[in-house]
Amino acid sequence: MALANMACLIAQSGRRVLMIDWDLEAPGLHKYFYPYLANDHHNKLGLIDFYIRASNELDSIPYGAENESSINTFLSNLPDYTQDIVLSNTMRLSFIQAGSLSASYAKNVDEFDWERFFKKIPSFFSYFADYISSQYDYVLIDSRTGYTDMGGICTVLLPTKLVLVFSPNQQNLDSVFEVGKKAMEYRRRWGSNSLSIYPLPSRIEMQEQQLRIEWEAIYKRKFEDFYSELYQLNNLSLDDYFSNIKIPHFSFYSYGEKIAVIEESPQAADTLANAYYRFYLRLTEQTSIWELKIIPFYLSYIASGENNNSEVSNRFIGELNMLVNAGLILPPTNPIVSPFCEAWNDNHVREIHYLLQNPQPYHLLVYILSTELLQTEWYRQISPQNCLVVLLPQTPNFNQLKSEIRKLRERNIAVITTFEPDSDASWVDLVRKLKDHLMLVTYQRR
Repeated sequence: MALANMACLIAQSGRRVLMIDWDLEAPGLHKYFYPYLANDHHNKLGLIDFYIRASNELDSIPYGAENESSINTFLSNLPDYTQDIVLSNTMRLSFIQAGSLSASYAKNVDEFDWERFFKKIPSFFSYFADYISSQYDYVLIDSRTGYTDMGGICTVLLPTKLVLVFSPNQQNLDSVFEVGKKAMEYRRRWGSNSLSIYPLPSRIEMQEQQLRIEWEAIYKRKFEDFYSELYQLNNLSLDDYFSNIKIPHFSFYSYGEKIAVIEESPQAADTLANAYYRFYLRLTEQTSIWELKIIPFYLSYIASGENNNSEVSNRFIGELNMLVNAGLILPPTNPIVSPFCEAWNDNHVREIHYLLQNPQPYHLLVYILSTELLQTEWYRQISPQNCLVVLLPQTPNFNQLKSEIRKLRERNIAVITTFEPDSDASWVDLVRKLKDHLMLVTYQRR
């Protein structure tokens, strides 16, 4: 699922993207794109067919004695094994499936000797990587963990960026660390450090708050030790990375093969699509994962609503101190925490109008949504440049506010919710969501 979502996000930016299903033992990438593939795609030739042909047609080429022209001539046949996927006018992908999924597929996979092919033409995989890199902006390869010959090719020989997808358990962690270490050891043995490794915690159950916090601390510490040893770094911190990068579990996506960034807006807060979008921003930037530099936000206003929200507003101000201490926002200069109909004067209204019409980089407007607030003219001027924090106490107007949230999200306006403002756990969750949103906007504006 992660690869399918990344491919769509990258393609949306106008880049040329190739996906390769190298999980030959259990191919499944094509199932995510089933509605967009030709009816006879199962019979289309794919990766294993291409390598069988290479093994049959190419002579043995010892390392150092390559005939570049003959290898590149053969590689020019790769388009014959590639399928086009048109998701929309602005989203197009290329795809090499695992192979022709006919009755002979399992036999072809079982009988192909990857080690023998590597010994026959050791440099073939390097030429293969160079060729596809010259044809596409991004090549995404789906592979097993790396204990097989096929997995080793994908994690050791081919990538410039290696994404280690894991669930928060010891078995998964041991496996991905072994893969990462082997890949780096091989690269260094051959005099290259050109491999960036990105951990991606997945299937995170957000409702189990205490377990989530405990396990995030475990894998964060392990990856800090991992990178410190690999790159001889001191005082390395992955706090910002792991607080923002995680793929939560949503039961809706347990059924069928759905692509989250097509099902919902990647800009919508607290969604699976948004989680993938945050990782996409990190994956496509050129800095190491520990090098993020936070640019603080200026908290301009906290706009409250009905009278009974004043206590909630003041509680929220206190919770924001956590983000102030983390350096994500600067302390409020002119917070308004009392009901706007009693406390706001003309100067307040003029300043908010100005901020709405002239959104400044790294300025944050926070609103506590209420039915009374919905009637104001300046509320209707809220734009996607502003962050909207919504506190939802159980009031008679609850359904109306929920409907308003849906309308705002349709306009790509960030909406962050909590449904129990009297619960300490809900406040912790709200601050986490707000921090995730601030980190996301930081990535977008760098």
